[in-house]
Amino acid sequence: MCENYEAIRRSCPRCETVNVLINAPYGDAWYVPGLDSYMYNLVRDAGGEILGAKHGFESSVISSETALSLSEDADVWLNPGPGKRPEFIGIQRVYDNTRMLTSAGGNDFWERGAVRPDLILSDLRAIFEGRDDVPLNYFLAL
Repeated sequence: MCENYEAIRRSCPRCETVNVLINAPYGDAWYVPGLDSYMYNLVRDAGGEILGAKHGFESSVISSETALSLSEDADVWLNPGPGKRPEFIGIQRVYDNTRMLTSAGGNDFWERGAVRPDLILSDLRAIFEGRDDVPLNYFLAL
């Protein structure tokens, strides 16, 4: 797994970074992963940059107004929540990590993905490159 992850990471293009808006509002708060977080590292290793990320492992909270402003520079929106797509966001490439859910409400992205980050990285790479011909492990296009 580590070798597969590293092979995918090394093959990611570094010439053009994909700007990523991530998550969605929860009440009045919009959580953005920190620059040292697991999610930020996955996105970075796939060739992306999470907009609004700040230093640290913890997520920071931004307002919906700030997210709207950041969305103007976003190429891709990840994890808005299943079926959620606030009308004020005009991003066309939207993906949610809910492709594999269990009947008990489990999400394979968080369960198996924690031990198989290479599969998540592979998905992110395909999304960032706009490769619709590649089957994704965890993400659904919305």
